[in-house]
Amino acid sequence: MDFDVFTDEIEFTETFYKNVLNKYVKNIPSTPSGPNYQSSRKLYAEECLAENKEADCAFYLSEAVSASVRTLAVYRDEQIKASASKTHKIASYIKPKDDMIVAKPKLKSEKGILDFLSKEAKKTTEVLDKFRINDELPFYKQYMRFGPHNNTGNLLKILKDLPKEWTIIQLTAAYNPNENLKPQKEFKTEISSFYLTMLKNDFIDLYNVGPLTVNVPAYVHKGKEILLIVVLFCLSLKGWEGWEGEVDLMEEEMHRNVKYILFVRLLLRRLSVEGEKPLFTELYSLLEDNYNTIGKAQFINKKRLVQNYWSKREDIDLRMKGVINVMERDWLGGWSSLLTGKLRDTQLRDRLLQFVDTAIADWGFLKLTTKQKILLYNLMDSCHSLPSNQIKSCIRRILTEHGNTEDIRRVIDKLICKTCCKQFKFPNELCLKCLSKCFEEIHHVSLVSGIKAFSQVATQVKESDEWATLKTTKRWPVILIVDEFLDTFPWEMLCAVETQPVCRMENIHFTYYLYKIHEKEFVDGHLVNKAEVGRYIINPEGEKPLFTELYSLLEDNYNTIGKAQFINKKRLVQNYWSKREDIDLRMKGVINVMERDWLGGWSSLLTGKLRDTQLRDRLLRFVDTAIADWGFLKLTTKQKILLYNLMDSCHSLPSNQIKSCIRRILTEHGNTEDIRRVIDKLICKTCCRQFKFPNELCLKCLSKCFEEIHHVSLVSGIKAFSQVATQVKESDEWATLKTAKRWPVILIVDEFLDTFPWEMLCAVETQPVCRMENIHFTYYLYKIHEKDFVDGHLVNKAEVGRYIINPEEDIGYLLHSDGVADKVEYKEEVECERKKEVLMAVSRARSATSFTMIASSIVARGLPLRVDDHHHNNIVYIINNGANKTIRELQSVMNIDLNKNC
Repeated sequence: MDFDVFTDEIEFTETFYKNVLNKYVKNIPSTPSGPNYQSSRKLYAEECLAENKEADCAFYLSEAVSASVRTLAVYRDEQIKASASKTHKIASYIKPKDDMIVAKPKLKSEKGILDFLSKEAKKTTEVLDKFRINDELPFYKQYMRFGPHNNTGNLLKILKDLPKEWTIIQLTAAYNPNENLKPQKEFKTEISSFYLTMLKNDFIDLYNVGPLTVNVPAYVHKGKEILLIVVLFCLSLKGWEGWEGEVDLMEEEMHRNVKYILFVRLLLRRLSVEGEKPLFTELYSLLEDNYNTIGKAQFINKKRLVQNYWSKREDIDLRMKGVINVMERDWLGGWSSLLTGKLRDTQLRDRLLQFVDTAIADWGFLKLTTKQKILLYNLMDSCHSLPSNQIKSCIRRILTEHGNTEDIRRVIDKLICKTCCKQFKFPNELCLKCLSKCFEEIHHVSLVSGIKAFSQVATQVKESDEWATLKTTKRWPVILIVDEFLDTFPWEMLCAVETQPVCRMENIHFTYYLYKIHEKEFVDGHLVNKAEVGRYIINPEGEKPLFTELYSLLEDNYNTIGKAQFINKKRLVQNYWSKREDIDLRMKGVINVMERDWLGGWSSLLTGKLRDTQLRDRLLRFVDTAIADWGFLKLTTKQKILLYNLMDSCHSLPSNQIKSCIRRILTEHGNTEDIRRVIDKLICKTCCRQFKFPNELCLKCLSKCFEEIHHVSLVSGIKAFSQVATQVKESDEWATLKTAKRWPVILIVDEFLDTFPWEMLCAVETQPVCRMENIHFTYYLYKIHEKDFVDGHLVNKAEVGRYIINPEEDIGYLLHSDGVADKVEYKEEVECERKKEVLMAVSRARSATSFTMIASSIVARGLPLRVDDHHHNNIVYIINNGANKTIRELQSVMNIDLNKNC
């Protein structure tokens, strides 16, 4: 290097720059610029798709997603290695030095250096070998990095190595030149189209054809479409011909003829186009409004502001429903069928394949390509969730735009119209008239007949009882790889996938990397882990349902009483009692919700035994007589016992709860085998024959089964036992039942339910009730004090014990639970939940919330997961919308987060 004495600057020589660049090239992993890399891959993919190179197109699109995240992952991996070994940096230079020594010298000045090194070569090699590390990375780590190993062949190899149960779909926004020129805020709504790539799919794997890609045009604002139609209509009325290219003249003519302007404005007003926002603009706008509304919630302290807040939330929710509706109706349409997961029932899948293949053969569509067949299979597989117009539109596009491009080029010369160009890149560049003529020329069948043929197939699959199970059958997980420009959209809320297990991943590289790390822990396409590892979302809407309200008021009560000793002014005393009254009212509300919306008639099972055995026997005979008179001879013993308990406590229950409980006893607690025996000929379209519990069937099917088994309608059964309950409640003959003495009730309550005031329920509030930890302690203590028990009571001296005198005196000695509201055990149906698929739980959690906005923001990120745990205390509840919905959900080792964009 040279030093300039006049400028105090150092001028580096060419050799120095060369050495620096050589060192950079040799030692720094290849990590291209993320945005530029992604843009170039999208352009490559478009060219491959035009040449029908589906596998190459899928590869380039897989490289076009989350490239910057891959770079960060590679950098982090290097940092971990460097922190784990102090010699890593030294060792990383060894391979480049070896390459320099082996390479031929290009300058004579370097010869002396190489001669010097060769003299000490043996000794140098021994020293370097001590630091040498094996740089042979596993294939899944190599593929994460950028290099020649990223190619189509390796992508196909990876897809075959991934679990066969998975369906992997990638959604990639089309190339936009502004990606590298403008900030994201300025072009995020400029999406011309996106590519839907099926990397792994049931029918693709069956045919072994590799990935397939479909280009879905962007949603066009209907206001512009209608305006164009109106303008053309007006011009046709005027008799304008040859208007193409005469835009200025068209505008002049429109301004000159006032009547046309008035007609356009009137029609636009009628169609409510004014003020409507395009899809992408509306989505980002409502997300921003939702973020601002929730952010200001903490400052709301007036009733009017609270009402305004919920009014805004409802408005945003309606707007989100509108976005989802537009996505399904005007944007995706029938292409949403490509997002569905693989059918678990392979026999059902094979039947569907055979059904569609038969239609293809019968109508003589022998020249349909494999891609067209696979698209048709997917469409018929999901046709139950699509309206007829979307199915027909999708069939038309499949038949005309996804056939063999070479066949279209071959026949287009003699069929081309004046407006279309022979040198097209994709078939959708041609008009519908030309496409229909080409289809007829190739298949010798009109396009209308083709659409009609497959529409009939779809109608039969949708409406026939033979295919009713297709709607409710279980499916394997779907992994969505979504481009960052499309990631904000609520894909999981689409009708085609809203009831299926769905999760998102960054790209195929991370998916394969994580799968290989945890490969041994996967069972049936799910990562099996314990429930202790995970995060839980309790009440994502931020309301105060039953559990949250209970713990909140207990905390308020504890704090209020704890501060009582510091009260020394009249105003503070009044404020204190006002808070106490408010807390008391809130607790009454909790008890009311427990009885009305949670337990209902099942609280009758908490009552104690009657001391008057004669009264008990009379009640039994009375109920048995009703059973015999109405001919319910096939009632199970369990049903009879539940009815006895309900009639025993009916005096403390309202009529609607009694009727609801009777209905559930008669339909859901009978002999399951009898229901399975008669369900085949009675099953409706929405229910599945392979049910686990009767309550999985709809009320219509259950009532039909009840009538088939007992030869009495369900309405008559409910009426019969309701009359028995009414007579027991209102007749003077049974008046003593309400005040009759009862033996003690021992409640064994789980620690997570222990805070609830069970003793305050109407069914048991006047009865002797105590609590015990479990049956083991109960039996242990009983055997120790067995001799001291008389009539079920432990007889002891008054001196032995503790007393609570004036428990409401404000001394702070109140029991307060430290339980966590996100873990609650439910005693029924525990066995069926020991293996819980988290993604299905997420799916049901979306349907549980009363706000679509919240449902849209629940996104599972990670691999498909199943919790396999045999500890009963790991059952989790999500309570939404007050206490009206109690759902056992979300048992996960995944980070189930709220979408930050929402």
